[in-house]
Amino acid sequence: MVYDRSAGMCVVFGGQNAVDFFDDSWGWDGTDWVRLGDAGPSSRSSAGMCYDTRRGRGVLFGGQAPSGPWDAGTWETTWPTTPDFDGDGLLDGCDPDIDNDGVPNETDVCDYTPMGIPVNAQGRPMGDFNENCAVDFNDFDVFSVCLWVSGPGIKPWFQECEDVFDFDADIDVDLRDFAGFQTSFGRE
Repeated sequence: MVYDRSAGMCVVFGGQNAVDFFDDSWGWDGTDWVRLGDAGPSSRSSAGMCYDTRRGRGVLFGGQAPSGPWDAGTWETTWPTTPDFDGDGLLDGCDPDIDNDGVPNETDVCDYTPMGIPVNAQGRPMGDFNENCAVDFNDFDVFSVCLWVSGPGIKPWFQECEDVFDFDADIDVDLRDFAGFQTSFGRE
């Protein structure tokens, strides 16, 4: 298992049960397991995995093959950051929720939100004040003002602060919301 930072999920490849060896990839986004596809090396178990952050790809080494011998090969991949929900082998608009954020494609204003980032009813990441589908330094400037004019149990002066930055939905902007902002910040 390896944490794929660009996809925002833990990824596992292959494995075995009492009867079969597997050759599929699965991702855990903190809530659900999602199948990432079958592209990869032959089925195996006990392979080593790491994530190369410089090149943005997973690296798998070795593993026990079903026929018995140890496979000393190396295989590299980039997993799709969104799974194929309709099972047609394509990541496309035919998938009812292409980015798995809980907002159907037809009403989602941000088509490819990274997995695990909280979104509002329109599919926009929480913390995205400038509405560019990413939480960036411009949003941080506004967040810092909202944090300054609010606090634990203190409703912010501006409704926009609560609408965009109240990650824990408790009518204020405080350090718990800062933790939520950190989760969303810089992930595109």
